[in-house]
Amino acid sequence: MGSDCRFTKKCPLASVSQRDIKLYLWYAITHKYRKAIMWSNEQLCYFAGIIDGEGSIGIEHLKPTKGRKKDYYTCRLTVINTSFTLMRWIKENFGGTFDTRKAILGRKVVYRWHIFGKNMDAILQAIFPFLIIKKIQAHIVLKYRNTVGKTGWNVSDEVLAIRKKLWQECKDWNKIGPI
Repeated sequence: MGSDCRFTKKCPLASVSQRDIKLYLWYAITHKYRKAIMWSNEQLCYFAGIIDGEGSIGIEHLKPTKGRKKDYYTCRLTVINTSFTLMRWIKENFGGTFDTRKAILGRKVVYRWHIFGKNMDAILQAIFPFLIIKKIQAHIVLKYRNTVGKTGWNVSDEVLAIRKKLWQECKDWNKIGPI
């Protein structure tokens, strides 16, 4: 850090990059989580690699029900893997929850980690520079998240149309098989 830095050598943040400090502050302000965690570039790079290889960034579409008269869209960041150690590391460092998927006889146990909402926003913003394969999906989901306000289930038809378009874009990018 430059000579104009207000941190002294005694300050624990003196050796931390400005990017890491900004990530910490952004995370601490926006993340309604039990505690604010400062992610290192190594953690972010590793997690971006996990997301690129084992993860899913997407928008889900839920059709209307008796209690909900309009379509509903929600975003999710998910990792599916057979390593309990990896799932524990992700949960400890990035929050969210993980569970066990239905066991298949003769196969390893499969775990699914996921996170939603503002907590997901903080993670996607932080790992975005390090994503390679799923950068476009992250961009689409972050655009979707900009349409989210305090309106809950009752969103305008205009916002629903934007969300539907973003859902379709994300769905197209996540499509399995040949293009």
